[in-house]
Amino acid sequence: SREDANQLLYQAGCEPSVTKKNIEGKELFSTILPKISYSNNSFKMKDGEIISGVLDKTTFGQEEGELIREIDRELGREETLDTIKKAFNIGRVYLSNHGITLSLDDLDLNQKVLDECGEIIKLSEKKAEEIADEYNKGTLDIIPGKSAEESREIKILQTLNSVRTKIGDIVKAKFPENNPVNHMVKSGSKGSTINITQMAVCVGQQAFEGGRIDIGYNNRTLSFYEKGDISPRSRGFIRSSLIRGLRPDEYFFQAITGRDSIMDTGLRTPKSGYLYRR
Repeated sequence: SREDANQLLYQAGCEPSVTKKNIEGKELFSTILPKISYSNNSFKMKDGEIISGVLDKTTFGQEEGELIREIDRELGREETLDTIKKAFNIGRVYLSNHGITLSLDDLDLNQKVLDECGEIIKLSEKKAEEIADEYNKGTLDIIPGKSAEESREIKILQTLNSVRTKIGDIVKAKFPENNPVNHMVKSGSKGSTINITQMAVCVGQQAFEGGRIDIGYNNRTLSFYEKGDISPRSRGFIRSSLIRGLRPDEYFFQAITGRDSIMDTGLRTPKSGYLYRR
């Protein structure tokens, strides 16, 4: 609204100059831009007014900002620095007044979507069982250069990994547009659809050293699985979502891969750093 826009400009140290009853973000931003004309493939501005396009980092950002270069060329360094300062202040004030918060409700997908995702998980688990049966009967197609057991594991892993991708597509389509998590992902500040999928629907297959989890006891991962059990659940497939909580065995499998990636990151950084230095 006019009042909110003028208040925002005033708090950011700019001249409150909005007269229309309601304005868009582009119009608000136009009030702080100098009266120059500029356009590129995706953006157009005339006499300081943004006509079309999106004001992103290629137009008004560090290093690549073409509009900033244009202002500098036409009006000089002083005017350019003043424009950047105003833009920064507007962003700071706006974000101070409109914090992004996240509640459990924001990750609560409706039952229909959850049922749809549950069906995908069931089908993938069934496919994994079929691959195991083919292996036991000796009818499994062997991947060139791999043994029968390696072929079985690769095929099961591919099947179970596809669950997260398929569910991710459903979540992307059905997740509310105006959700704070969506704003974060879309703006590129943090997070991705996979994070939403794991929190709301299903954590998915845990990969360890390039395959499914197969270490632990003799011929099984945990003591309460039967020996020789190669089902998805016994080898690190987590059906639960983080919001509803993991079962003890699922929690344990996630802890294994979590530790693995932390160690990997922690050890790789100094190794590659020292190699680069030499």
